[in-house]
Amino acid sequence: MKTLNQYIKLAGETSGTTNSQESKNASNAIGRAIKKAFPNCKVTHSVGHFYCTGFVRNGEKVVYYSFSDYRFFGDSGIIRYARDEKDYTGQENISVNSGNIVSKIGGLL
Repeated sequence: MKTLNQYIKLAGETSGTTNSQESKNASNAIGRAIKKAFPNCKVTHSVGHFYCTGFVRNGEKVVYYSFSDYRFFGDSGIIRYARDEKDYTGQENISVNSGNIVSKIGGLL
């Protein structure tokens, strides 16, 4: 089974005007890992063109996460507190990667 980092690395090696299967696989792997780590939370996950974003809600606490374009930023993402699932501006960004995103989200929840 591939690690999140391996999925992201493969996605970063592809390019084009359409979202590659490798990019979709990386985005979906990130979403699955977060949903698995927080089964009692509401997780909203979106897959974009070589990126993914989402929110994790635990009661009143909401955390936004984002991995920008894998081709340019690789295994580098951000998390931050959010007011709700529509708050894309939120508070201060916290840098994460595929190896620590789950523990860092857990620290905010």
